Amino acid sequence: AEKSARILDLARFLRSTDHARTALKHYEAYLKLEPTRLDVTRELCEVYLEEGLEPNVKKLLANSSAKGVEVENLLDLSQFLIEEQFFGPAETILKQYIDRTAVLPFEPGLALARVQSELGKGYEATSLLQNLREQTDTPARYKSWLNVGLIVNDNLGTVDSFFEEEQG
Repeated sequence: AEKSARILDLARFLRSTDHARTALKHYEAYLKLEPTRLDVTRELCEVYLEEGLEPNVKKLLANSSAKGVEVENLLDLSQFLIEEQFFGPAETILKQYIDRTAVLPFEPGLALARVQSELGKGYEATSLLQNLREQTDTPARYKSWLNVGLIVNDNLGTVDSFFEEEQG
């Protein structure tokens, strides 16, 4: 554990001192020791993109696993992937996480619905949204659900019917 912490510290130091290319091998070594650290996976994705190594991002994500990860790191990575338009890898990692849970997790479920709408998987996205609607037991959750619902239905061209159904 101490060795892996030193490797990560070195990678972050190198990146902060404009030696991102050198930091890559240290990030990669760290993730071999700590594969569930999706926060570090995101950092490595950022470095790959900064260095113009987009194929490496896809390869890294193809080998990533959502087994035993912290939900906050999963959500952070999935949001990053959405922003960078890596919808396929985002869908894969979110599904891996959700498939391991007994109850549909609210925030990862919302992220997956958004990703699926970006991929043109309208049925899956809207079905997921309908299932998540039952979990909107607070104003904050309802607001989150409504915001994602709007994005999903905008992507699918069904905003009017979404609002009609929600108001009716």
